[in-house]
Amino acid sequence: MKALSIKQPGPDLILSGRQTIHVTQRGTTYRGPLLICASAEPPAMHAGCMICVVDLTYVDHMEPEDAKPGNHFFHKRLYSWHLVHPRETEHKPAKGVLGLFEVEDERIEYLTGA
Repeated sequence: MKALSIKQPGPDLILSGRQTIHVTQRGTTYRGPLLICASAEPPAMHAGCMICVVDLTYVDHMEPEDAKPGNHFFHKRLYSWHLVHPRETEHKPAKGVLGLFEVEDERIEYLTGA
């Protein structure tokens, strides 16, 4: 399964449904199930672990001026990844990398909403 590592509190916000769009400098043609992992840095709750699976339904190009001044994305090419239907997973360790990476489906155990 495709996976994405994000710094906290992003993964927890995505799991709760309070964050449905992830803004990044990376675009992708991939659509479908996406494992969200909490990055190991900075150290936080569940750092370096699987958090949930969402469905990546749409990726949209954003103009740099759509980012708020002072935001670290200001003046950079941006993409908004639209995420729906979060399903919590067992918080197993997952070594993330930049961008999308692969995690074996057998490692993913759902706790809710599978």
